[in-house]
Amino acid sequence: MKYLKPALLVTLVSLTTGCTSVKNWLTDTPNVKNTKQSTDTLVVPESLNTPVKSTEFHLVKGSKQANKSETVTSPSSVLEILQGSWVNTDDDNPYKIMLEKPTQVENFEQFINNGIEGLINSREYKLISNGDNYRVEVTKKTEVGFWFWKREVETERFVFEINYKVLPHGRSGEAFITPIELEKLSDTYAPKFSNEYRTQQLSIEMLNQLSLELDYQYRVVIQKQQVLTDVSLVMGTNPAGDHVITSQRDILFVFKKLEDIFEDLGFDIEEEDKKLFLYTLNYDKDDKSFFGSLFGSEYRNLLSLEAGEYEAVLVTTIDGVYIQFTNEEGQPLSQSQVLEIYNLIIKIIKEEEVEL
Repeated sequence: MKYLKPALLVTLVSLTTGCTSVKNWLTDTPNVKNTKQSTDTLVVPESLNTPVKSTEFHLVKGSKQANKSETVTSPSSVLEILQGSWVNTDDDNPYKIMLEKPTQVENFEQFINNGIEGLINSREYKLISNGDNYRVEVTKKTEVGFWFWKREVETERFVFEINYKVLPHGRSGEAFITPIELEKLSDTYAPKFSNEYRTQQLSIEMLNQLSLELDYQYRVVIQKQQVLTDVSLVMGTNPAGDHVITSQRDILFVFKKLEDIFEDLGFDIEEEDKKLFLYTLNYDKDDKSFFGSLFGSEYRNLLSLEAGEYEAVLVTTIDGVYIQFTNEEGQPLSQSQVLEIYNLIIKIIKEEEVEL
């Protein structure tokens, strides 16, 4: 076993000479030579040693109340929500937003008008006048008290004008707020700000509300156009040559949507077979029941079909889903009869924004 001694000697030498390379493996102590020294002072450009700060809310040492100052900062930012809207920083009007006509909007001026009227109606603001601009009155309220003694108190009355301009080419324009009058209705519950600062707040708030309403109106336009593109129903024929209505939707999806549509058309659903995708229907054009006339659709009983029993069955094919109609004798409906059903279905799904 003498050959072990040289091996032990080599191992001891390696551990002794290599200690400097493993010295700090199991310690969190950083290597001082490789550590950058930090400074306790913040280095800023020479021109920014004394940045301008608002003194509106500055508390003097020993004071519990801020100094009242007419120098105010911007109370909030103008929202650029509508697609293509932006703020012109070179414009002196702080309550203005620039507008670009979205591609899906046809009449830009009418679109802006819809947005302004939607803002006034949805928030129940008072329209004072409507000429070259909209003069609007807003009464601010706050809830006071608690439980059964809770009540609303009017705090402020703000009158302003909503102005807009559309360039002659009709592709761009601007909308802005002109504050007219701010009246404090309650010294106790109204916000404790200077009149100038509060006017700024409310003016930007009204502009932002208009911006949000315009974005909503734009989404309404998009949704309506999406419904038009989502209508996949077309007239067609099956392999037997019978006239049918075809859809590119899933058969189960179409089957579920047709239930309400058949009822809107005045059909009474006698049976609904979800396995065979079959509706057994009953139709009577002269049915003038009280509940039908009271709660029924405007398209109810408009079909010129004879009174009797009908079937509507859905079949999946390589061309899509066929909706096939037969009368009580099992005979397929004629082209004119299927076309009549198809035209009314199209009106219903467009009006109710149904994907089918």
